[in-house]
Order: sequence, then C-alpha cells, then structure tokens
Amino acid sequence: MDWNTLKRRLQAEHPGDPRTLAYLEKAFELGKEALEIFAKHGHQFHLAPGPSPASSEWPKMMFHVEAAPNGRMVRDEFELYDLGDGWCNSLEEAQVRDGIMAQFTGRGGVNRRSLPSPVPGQGVTSKIDEAGAKAQRIAEFKEKRNVK
Repeated sequence: MDWNTLKRRLQAEHPGDPRTLAYLEKAFELGKEALEIFAKHGHQFHLAPGPSPASSEWPKMMFHVEAAPNGRMVRDEFELYDLGDGWCNSLEEAQVRDGIMAQFTGRGGVNRRSLPSPVPGQGVTSKIDEAGAKAQRIAEFKEKRNVK
C-alpha cells in the first residue's frame, strides 16, 4: 500500500479543513499499525477504495440450549446439519424454540406423537355404531316399561 499517495489524495479532497485532516492523520497511524500487526501474524491485507466484496455468512456462531449455551463456531451448513436439530442464531431464539418443544411434549413428559391413534374407518365408525346401539337399547327399554 502506498500510504503517501493515499494521504496526499485524501488531503486534496479536504483542503482547508484542519479538523478532518487531523482525524485522517490519526486514522492513517492506526491503519498502518493494524496492518503491521496482521502482517506479523502472517495475514497480509491491503486497503482498496470502495465497499468490500460480499463475504460468506459462514463460519458463524450458533447456539443450542443444552449443547452450547455459550455458542459454538460452525464452519458451514454441512457441519450444522451434522450437529442435528435445535441450533439457532442466538441463545434467545434457541430458548424460545426449546420452550415451544416443551409445550408440545404434552402432560407428564409424554410426547403426543407417540400416543396411539385410531385407525381411520375403524375407531370413529365403531363409536358411532356403539352410540346408535345404545340409543336403540334405551328406546327398547322405555317401550317395554310403558307396556307393562
């Protein structure tokens, strides 16, 4: 990076504004120091005018109520898939999701989806038939009682 050329160009864009020039001078000092620290640790960077190119959202911090309440760095969506269900972007979101799952668990910790359900066509019609037979027996009983 050619710091002197960049410095002269920015000074030319703000002539007669000593306050802005002082802030720019401080920014140059901090920028040089930051890039030197990165370079010492093996990370070479350079400044370029304009906005930076869009970067990938991965890796990112994911949260799970039981497995990682303080968060876990997940490299990509494939690792997230391997971790299983219940991972969210924030701890609050994970807690809400866990609460909703606890609501749908049912009373006594019994998952409602594990309860037996009637087979369509057998359970419902047999109940209707039983109710009709019961009503018929009651009617027959009333008729016999009135006759005698």
